[in-house]
Amino acid sequence: MKYSKLLEMKIHLLLQIVFFISIGCKNNCHHDITFINNSNKNLYYYEGSYPDTSIFDYNPLITNYYFIPKNTHSRFQISSCFEQRFNLTPKIIYFIFDAEVLKTIPWDTVMKKYMILKRYELTLQGLKDSNWTITYH
Repeated sequence: MKYSKLLEMKIHLLLQIVFFISIGCKNNCHHDITFINNSNKNLYYYEGSYPDTSIFDYNPLITNYYFIPKNTHSRFQISSCFEQRFNLTPKIIYFIFDAEVLKTIPWDTVMKKYMILKRYELTLQGLKDSNWTITYH
């Protein structure tokens, strides 16, 4: 009986912590980022893991979620707060790819030859200063 009461108290405490974190995050939490594509190329982006600047895992072409049409802007949302993510890492890395390259060249070749158009290494302050916007020219 004592064990179940202790478990109940731990669960209650955990729920309170989650509740207070979520309240604090609502006032200072950004769930989205805007990519502006000022080029004549269709693009895809890929989020990497700092400090590792290699590209790996998956081809962003697999889903159109990471697609940024030429001469437009696209807004992307994440489920967590960017502010919370920066508690785990000093930077977030975004790789920008030419959509035609991803459509015509095998992913393993793109990875091996590091066929990116641009790599952004962004800090929390950098994203705040840019109003949560990344612009590719």
